Amino acid sequence: MFPFLLALIAVAQPPAVHAAQIQSSPVLVRIAPHKGTRRLSCSLDGARARSCKKRSRFGFEPGRHTIAVRAVYAHGRTSRPRVVVVVVPAPAPPAVHVGGAPVGIAAVGNAVWVSGGTSGDVSRIDAASRTVTEVVHVGGDLGGIGAGPGAVWVSDFGGGSVARIDPTSGAVTARVPLGGQPTGVAVADGGSAWVGNLAGVVSRIDPKTNSADAAIQLPSGASMPLVARGLVWVGLQDGSVVSVDPATNKLAGAAIAVDQDVDALADSPQGIWVSTFGGSVALLDPTVRRVTVKRKLPGRGSGIAVAGGSVWASNSLMTTFRSASVLIGSNWPGEPPMAALAAQACGLFSP
Repeated sequence: MFPFLLALIAVAQPPAVHAAQIQSSPVLVRIAPHKGTRRLSCSLDGARARSCKKRSRFGFEPGRHTIAVRAVYAHGRTSRPRVVVVVVPAPAPPAVHVGGAPVGIAAVGNAVWVSGGTSGDVSRIDAASRTVTEVVHVGGDLGGIGAGPGAVWVSDFGGGSVARIDPTSGAVTARVPLGGQPTGVAVADGGSAWVGNLAGVVSRIDPKTNSADAAIQLPSGASMPLVARGLVWVGLQDGSVVSVDPATNKLAGAAIAVDQDVDALADSPQGIWVSTFGGSVALLDPTVRRVTVKRKLPGRGSGIAVAGGSVWASNSLMTTFRSASVLIGSNWPGEPPMAALAAQACGLFSP
């Protein structure tokens, strides 16, 4: 009797199932059944099971899907299911052409502001219609950009200054000299602008006086600051992210290692998104101070921002912003970090 029971247990083994986590429809699933398997059955998203083959393809709409595979043995004995999860990206929407060499990107409300590098232009994109609604000529070699309700600040990398733009009139209303090579800009709730500098400094500009009232020394050249969660987070050329306490104007907490030359940061419900000139996008957990998601871009990353429920990333080697994929049908905050990134990781990530 005992050998017979062992045989029954052996034939109940589920098959091995392999499928890429993110892929286009039809989805390819490879199944490796154990010896003695008579046939395979597959259930898609909890639907009634149907026969399938060792190499099967299934058509899915964009979104998150489950595939449960069972092995059927002699006398109809069926194994427990082996379940895999696959995310199918939606086709990319049309690119938004801004010209020049896009470097910095910032969002406030439904407006996305983009600095055009050596073109000296700043473009305003309406996030809903995905069209350029205004172009402001600032001049210089533009770098980072920060936007608030009352002002848009953009750094002139070559000129050692920061320009202030009135978002209503589109006029340049002030130029603040900082010296060095100003890079990224972040706007705090009170309207002050924090500016990184390759000289290894992050400066704070008072919007009332249009002058710098603080300068904090950093371990490396600063690319991009971000005001979030009570701190000023700064991406550094050495590939790390540090934070500054604006109350004390001192470094706070340990540095977070990411990738070569952190260029930009953006806050989100899931954590802090980071793009790097080394060609990657990463999600940081600011509480435990570590990277939880990291993916390669098809080029060098530059600006990154959150607008309209999506993460927008620019590529300094392209003249457009591309929409990568629409992945999830439910609300973003409830999805795991992996759901926010697809294989086509350049441009707009819509969870």
